[in-house]
Amino acid sequence: MKTRPTKSIPRSSGMVLILTMLVLLVLSAVALAAVQSVTNHLARAGSYRVGSVAYGVTEAGSEATMSLAAINPGAFNEFVATHGFQVTMGDVSNQFFDTNAGGSFGREIQNVGGANWVSRLSNPISSHRAPGYAVGEYCFRKYFSTTDGTYGNNQVTNPDDVLRNPQKRFLSTIYVGPTGCE
Repeated sequence: MKTRPTKSIPRSSGMVLILTMLVLLVLSAVALAAVQSVTNHLARAGSYRVGSVAYGVTEAGSEATMSLAAINPGAFNEFVATHGFQVTMGDVSNQFFDTNAGGSFGREIQNVGGANWVSRLSNPISSHRAPGYAVGEYCFRKYFSTTDGTYGNNQVTNPDDVLRNPQKRFLSTIYVGPTGCE
């Protein structure tokens, strides 16, 4: 009788290949999740930054309206009455923000489109009362101001661009005076 030589066939050689493929698959999934997470964080950081710039534009507009009223109260009352109770960025200065590459917004202002603000004022209410002044001695005009600031392209053609066009709104009460009592 002839005996055959026995070869031992390793049964685990196919398993190593399968395990290696599974490990690579898991590592690929983890890498894909990490890339997605970093992409989301970058998008949120960019949106936050652009939103904070819009906040600053709106704050500047609100403060510019108040300072315009403080410089010359009588002229301010006449100005807003003749301009439909509205103060625009152009009314204060044609060069309100420095839009050069190294200016107020950096290099990206050319890509974003621009910055603008508009303050809308209510009809004034005559008031004898203002913080810090004696009653009946002085008269003031009380305005409610709504300042809307935008940072971005006002002509949006692609709805995806809305993320780069934030708007902010400030509400304030402005006492303008002292003025002549009526």
